[in-house]
Amino acid sequence: IGLAVRVGGQRYLDPAGYVSALGEQVRIRGAKISENVTATAVERVRGRSLVRCADGTRREADAVVIANGAWMPGLAAAHGVRVPQHPGRGYSFSVPLSEPLRGPLYFAAPRVAVAPRGDHAHVAGVMELRSPDHPLDRSRIDAITRAIRPLINGADWNGVSREWVGSRPLTGDGVPVVGPTRTEGVYVAGGHGMWGLTLGPLTGRLLADRLVTGSTPPELAWMNPVR
Repeated sequence: IGLAVRVGGQRYLDPAGYVSALGEQVRIRGAKISENVTATAVERVRGRSLVRCADGTRREADAVVIANGAWMPGLAAAHGVRVPQHPGRGYSFSVPLSEPLRGPLYFAAPRVAVAPRGDHAHVAGVMELRSPDHPLDRSRIDAITRAIRPLINGADWNGVSREWVGSRPLTGDGVPVVGPTRTEGVYVAGGHGMWGLTLGPLTGRLLADRLVTGSTPPELAWMNPVR
């Protein structure tokens, strides 16, 4: 390492733990969450929004928000959303440490981020343009490991676990797609690229305001899904 820069005011969290806690708060407030259900189509039927599911069931509501990340085009195209979206897949894994990290690290040359997870380090990197349904590519994990191995002391590289690949939804113009579609009662929220975890809560708040009031917040005007 030839140069290191310390940046203040940074934050990090465990995405899986955050989403789990968020879901629990939603349930406490009276909402119902259906897990392991795959939506195959969204329609408008007799003034109601209808979601058809792969298991043959369906869900009805006054309005539906399509927010399924890199898979959005499959459901949203029928409602006039034509903004190109591509899955930018990132890889991550955990590795045990002899001593915990004191803060997050970013290694600019290999473009790998490392965050503390108790007695483990959470390592993430890669921008792979490939179908979100493609299996994990072992060579990507190996490449990250080779790049980061000399940079982290006290890591047990034989204990790597929680290997994972996930898709970041990237729009062609770099602008998210958030708001109403051409179909009444059908909305979309996505295309945040690498900023989904950061911008997701604000996106939800702004879109909820749009659904309740019928007026588009000025912050969403430039994210028009049918632009």
